[in-house]
Amino acid sequence: MHVKPIYAQVVIDLPTPDDRTFDYRIPGRFLHDIQVGSIVLAPFAGGRRIGYVIGTSDSTAVEINRVKPIESLIEETPAFDDKTVELCRWIADKYLSSLAEAIKLALPPGRSRKLTQVVYLLKEPPTEFSAGLREFCDFLSAAGGAAEVAVLKKIFGSSVASRVAALIELGVAERCYEIGRPTVVEKKERFLLPHPGLRTEEVFALLDRAPKQRAILELLTEEGGKPISEVLLRTGSTSHQIRSLVSKGFVLVEERKSERLPGALYVEEDKNLLLTDEQENAVTEIGRSIEAEKHEVFLLHGITGSGKTEVYLRAITKALSCGKGAIVLVPEIALAPQMVARFRARFGDLVAVFHSALSDGERYDQWRGMRDGRYRIVVGARSALFAPLVDIGVIVVDEEHEGAYKQGRSPRYHTRDVAVERGRLVGASIILGSATPSLESRLKAGDGLFKPLVLSRRANDRPLPEIELVDMRKEPVRVGTRRTISRLLEERIRDSLDKGGKVILLLNRRGFANYLICPDCGFVPFCPGCAVSLNYHRVGHRLRCHHCGYSTAAPSVCPKCGSHRLFYKGAGTQRAEEEISALFPGTPLIRMDADTTRRKNAHQARLNAFRRAGGAILLGTQMIAKGLDFPDVVLVGVLDADTALYLPDFRAEERTYQLIMQVSGRAGRAQRLGKVVVQTHAPDNGAILSVLNGEYDSFFAGECRTRRELNYPPFSTIIRLLYAGPNAHRTADLCERAGRLLADCPGELLGPAPAPLVRIKGDYRYHILVKTVDADGSRAFIRANLNRLLPKGENKVSLVIDVDPAWIL
Repeated sequence: MHVKPIYAQVVIDLPTPDDRTFDYRIPGRFLHDIQVGSIVLAPFAGGRRIGYVIGTSDSTAVEINRVKPIESLIEETPAFDDKTVELCRWIADKYLSSLAEAIKLALPPGRSRKLTQVVYLLKEPPTEFSAGLREFCDFLSAAGGAAEVAVLKKIFGSSVASRVAALIELGVAERCYEIGRPTVVEKKERFLLPHPGLRTEEVFALLDRAPKQRAILELLTEEGGKPISEVLLRTGSTSHQIRSLVSKGFVLVEERKSERLPGALYVEEDKNLLLTDEQENAVTEIGRSIEAEKHEVFLLHGITGSGKTEVYLRAITKALSCGKGAIVLVPEIALAPQMVARFRARFGDLVAVFHSALSDGERYDQWRGMRDGRYRIVVGARSALFAPLVDIGVIVVDEEHEGAYKQGRSPRYHTRDVAVERGRLVGASIILGSATPSLESRLKAGDGLFKPLVLSRRANDRPLPEIELVDMRKEPVRVGTRRTISRLLEERIRDSLDKGGKVILLLNRRGFANYLICPDCGFVPFCPGCAVSLNYHRVGHRLRCHHCGYSTAAPSVCPKCGSHRLFYKGAGTQRAEEEISALFPGTPLIRMDADTTRRKNAHQARLNAFRRAGGAILLGTQMIAKGLDFPDVVLVGVLDADTALYLPDFRAEERTYQLIMQVSGRAGRAQRLGKVVVQTHAPDNGAILSVLNGEYDSFFAGECRTRRELNYPPFSTIIRLLYAGPNAHRTADLCERAGRLLADCPGELLGPAPAPLVRIKGDYRYHILVKTVDADGSRAFIRANLNRLLPKGENKVSLVIDVDPAWIL
């Protein structure tokens, strides 16, 4: 006889890295409802907390009389399963986060709840109360008899806890815990249906003189129930005519669950492409793995335009034929619409889209559709990796080398590594696709941990674009400033446009100018909260900080010496836009950067405008550098190849090489030959020369030699501890203390030292890097000493721990 589990193992949602689980008794009324994935309210430390059920059992090691019951079930439908719990444990362990933080990655969007403590006044206080307690009760009374504890703390400070405790003991007040409503609920929509048993011929005859009502009824009898909004639109009728049909008993109105669907700004037709031999081999290898339900990781190293996406599509077709689903990840939201269009052209309504640019309601409905099995494929950014798909057959990580796959807040996971682990847990095949694989993945392929698959030529057998280098040091200075567009690039753009082609120009820096400077006294305006100069934006004549968002009007005279001679140095996308517009008047120019794509669907709208235009120019930051496939782009220009080359980061040259190679691949993808012009002030740099000569293998070998000699990843693991606080001395002191403690941690210590960006958003930043070949040992040491690395009660200084950071700035 099966015994129903009566105990639940619960992870409490705490703001600390506490991985302990607690046993709770499942009350009889919840015995059939609480299971792994349930979100509950549970008593904890004298109060109440939200918790996540990660296991159930029919016994407990805790004394029975000490096991408290779960108080309520917050979500009726489980949010995750056992495999997700295993994945979240792995994430918490590898990236030194709490298990609760990891579990939150898998929760349905928009359904998180805020737990609020509220103090209720039960009766008038006695006259002999102290002045302090009477003042407290008077406030509660004036507030309507109740107030949130958070509000009370702002007014009465740290004395709130003792005052509330005293009032509760005297029976004057009580403290309750209230669960807020979710920000998203299931959408309901009114549907119109024909009345069952309706004799249509007789009814149609009665409606001869009411053509609109007849049109409504014809639509419903032919196609079944429809949302009222759709009926009104398709028949051109009004709500008055619907009410008339309802009153006559011809139709019924019914409320049904509805879905908020992300809009598609453009669609593609499916193409019946003939595979190359290399594609055929890749599809066969991956297909065998999917069919065998064997977890293998394939590194699909294909040059730009080699048809990696078609390999993904064929692999997913195989997964679907085996009854499996698929996850497809892209690094940038800008890439999602084009990828979704390709996949929907092939797989129709089986495809969901999931990323942060959707509304909470849209994301929740897509999540619910995946959980309920309506969608078998999901395309999206990082968060799509945690989609509630069942029976996953393949996970695709497109452009696997991209730094955007690193999560910026705790848990600071790398999507590629988590994808591999999720695949291992569910027995799915993994495809890591890139024209410029990361050193980490390429090394694992060489060591036999990943299986290499190579696409060495373009799918249409067209050659790679010719690359030309421009030494910007030799470009003439014009009216006191250097041109953003070199003479050679201007000539190539003009020639391309004259022949009806399109042009993509990359400048990985937004704004008009890097900074403003007074040539008379050397004054440069800096952000008051960050240790960086302010960028000048021509729109609105503003100086802006790209780190904290601070903005101020740009001065017309130097605030230090009064000089009217103010120069704008460096170039951003706004300045390039101005120069290009002057050089090519009348040519459609679409700019894509963080400033122009803030609004919902802005990415899709701008790419669609570029797609529809004839000869046009697309100017943008790195969001346009990869994944885009426009057959009539014949020229790519890299306006400044040195943007990230000299950043204080060991991956600077690798990123520069990857970015230039990726954007170069946007040219000549169809029948017309492509050209690339790369502008640089460092034409002899190894990364730049490797791009010019198309030498990925030699670049990879050189980078590996350097990293191995210096013991940098992928030959070690770096764990960064970053302290930030408003007081420089306190922050530096805590970092110094941590440095002394970490002297016993396995690995080499770099620091303590000021971070390269020493101040951001008003906080001073100091960091320590632990460079280790014993990653497990170093993680264990740090986790065991968390309370010593940042003492309890320290609320002015924060500590961020980042395992394998993407950036060290």
